[in-house]
Amino acid sequence: MEVRAPVFSHRLARMFIFGRSALQALALLRGIMAQLHEVGGLLVEIRDELLVQSNAVLKVTLPNGGVLEGDHVMAQISDVQTVGLKFVEQDGKGNPVGAPASVSFSSSNPLVVSVSQVTPGGPDAVATAVGPLGTATVTASGDGLTAVVDITVVASAATSATIEVGTPTP
Repeated sequence: MEVRAPVFSHRLARMFIFGRSALQALALLRGIMAQLHEVGGLLVEIRDELLVQSNAVLKVTLPNGGVLEGDHVMAQISDVQTVGLKFVEQDGKGNPVGAPASVSFSSSNPLVVSVSQVTPGGPDAVATAVGPLGTATVTASGDGLTAVVDITVVASAATSATIEVGTPTP
């Protein structure tokens, strides 16, 4: 991307405007405005280029083999399941850019979902339903980027049954 400085500076423009007719000054100002418009376009290009930087996503491997991916994902597991997590950095177009030097995972509610990293500081972790039903947000951070997954723990399939006996009536 080529960035060019405007031809007319503010001081140079004032020198040219004084001593000119109103039409000449107007034409000169129009030229300056055109150049400012061009600079504004360059600034937009620079901004857009900067926005195509890295972001992070979590890849969530569900117990059924499905994969969810995004910077804020929602997943549901039963109270006896675990789910695999992988922190992945991507550029602005979704292309992987490699593994960060260090990643940290945490759970907003470790009584519902615990998180343990496969390798300390590594990009892989496992989230496990450990307690009562509910929701926990798992956050993964690395290289200044963050991705989250909301994991809702629901009841698993019934494994036994009982009969509740009511109070006898006369």
